[in-house]
Order: sequence, then structure tokens, then C-alpha cells
Amino acid sequence: MLNGRENLLRVFRHESHERFPRGFDTHTMMFPGEWGGPWAKGEDKQTDWFGVHWTPVPAMGQMTTETGEYIIRNLDDWRSEAKIPFDELSSYDWASDAARQTANWDRETQMGAIILLEGHFERLHSLMGFQEALMSFYESPDAMCDFFAELTKYKFECLRKIKEHYKPDVVIYHDDWGTQRSTFFDPAHWRYFIRPFFKDIVDECHRLGMYFELHSCGHITPMLGDAVEIGIDSIQTLQYPQNDIVEVKRLYGDKLVTRGGYDGQKIIAPGVSDDEIRETVRYSLRTLAPGGFHIPYVYVIGTGAEHPMAVMEEEVAAYEKELFNKQ
Repeated sequence: MLNGRENLLRVFRHESHERFPRGFDTHTMMFPGEWGGPWAKGEDKQTDWFGVHWTPVPAMGQMTTETGEYIIRNLDDWRSEAKIPFDELSSYDWASDAARQTANWDRETQMGAIILLEGHFERLHSLMGFQEALMSFYESPDAMCDFFAELTKYKFECLRKIKEHYKPDVVIYHDDWGTQRSTFFDPAHWRYFIRPFFKDIVDECHRLGMYFELHSCGHITPMLGDAVEIGIDSIQTLQYPQNDIVEVKRLYGDKLVTRGGYDGQKIIAPGVSDDEIRETVRYSLRTLAPGGFHIPYVYVIGTGAEHPMAVMEEEVAAYEKELFNKQ
């Protein structure tokens, strides 16, 4: 029997594996300096290294920026209005933080993953607001490229700190690009403004010897082919029906590890039945799991998720027996 680490590494290497990976197969850490920490629920407003204020929203189960408290008012003037926190990277006590976050990591039986929040578009709209960030694609194209280039240098340094101090197997890089029905922006804009810098980050992550997993919610399939071409190793959350998971499996099933593939908001919606949860999860598994390289990652948004998650796990375990006993 393979242990959790061995089994999960086989998934990422596109090799034969014995079961679906579970959450306990991975030791997950958080890169500091971003939005106050995703586990800061119920705490007071916090400020990240970029100077952005974040406030807990219990119903969301996470934090959000304060509307109107924006740092960049005009992207053309971003260098005088905002800072890229290279100084914080230099002065932070990395040894102590790494010792704390890796203390319970069983490196023999668990893969290590670290979450790096606030990718290019997420960081831009946290600093200047969502509408203003979208308008800047049209109003300040040169400044946007300049900001993204400097942010990429910062992300390079983040990746180097990650490798030096935490030594994970995979970096989970967050940058949401879509709504429930469409992308946030014209995919052509993504290809011009974001893709070149995103590729550099993926390449640097691989150069340092770590897998790259993209977390991007909503409808993102218009950019997914580009992301696969760039070389991402894994995608989450791959929400369905926001994305056509049948087509994703057909096009990229042998190139990409998939996590999720169902709508985490739907399965905890008020009034949803256990049968509806099972049907949603089973469709995802039947579509994405055959042939391997799928992780039925449990992700939900909001509160009251304990029961739906338990039902989901029952369905995953049942289908796991059905699928892997045939192999």
C-alpha cells in the first residue's frame, strides 16, 4: 500500500495510483503577508503587507476588502500611491514562521503545499477596487504592465523564500478570473496583460523544483488551454457547471491534475438534499476520475458545510471502491 505522499506524488507525476487523495495526505501552509490569513475568521480588521485592510465576513467564512478604502486611485500613479513590500520580505522572521508551520508536517507520509494568495488580478483589484481594475485594462495599459512586472518580481522572491524556508512539494497559487457565467475580462486582455507574467511565475516555480497548482474560481475555461500550455500541473476549483468538465477532461485529461469539478456553493445551498449532493459529486467523479489524475478536493464557500462535506466523502469513498477495484 502506498502512503499518502507516495500516492499523491504519483497523481502529480501522472503515474498509476491506488486511491483518491484526501485532505490528510497534504500538509497545507500559508505564505505570510497577504490578506490577514484565511483562518482569521471572527478577528478584527487586519492589514496585509501591501497596506490593504481586510475585514472578516462570517457568512463568507473568510475576509474581504473594505469598499472605498483603496490605495491606488489612478494606476498611472501607482508607484507614488502604493508599495510592493520587498522590505517586508527582507525583514520577516522566516525561520520562526517556517518552524511553526512545518512543525506538524509528517514529510514521510504527507506532501507539503503552501498557498500563495493574491495573484496579478486579485492583487490589482484589492489595491484599487474591482471596477477600477477592470477599467484600467482600457485606460492605463502601460501602467498595468508596469505594475504587473513589478509584482512578478515580488512573486519571484516569494517563491524563493518558500523554497528556502518551507520546502513544499507544491505551490497553490490563487488568482480568480471568472464569474458564475463568464470571465471577468476579455480573454484577449488576459493573454496580453496577464499571461506573460503568469508564465514567468510558473516557470520560476518549476525551476525551483516545485509543482504549480492554480486556484481560480468561476468560468475560466477560455484561459485554461493557455494555462496548460504554459505548464501548470494542477487546477482547482474547476467549478461545474461554470466550466465544461467533459471538455476539460477530453482536452487535458492526460496533461492536468484536476481538483474539484463541482459547485461548492450549490452543495451547501439552503434546502439542498443529500440526494442532490450525491448526484452532483457523482457526476463530477464519473466525468473526471476515469483514467486517473483527479483529486475530489473538498472546497465550500460559507458556513454550515459539515453535513454536505460528510455526504460528499461518503460518495467519494463509494465511487473510489467502484473505480479502483476495476483497475
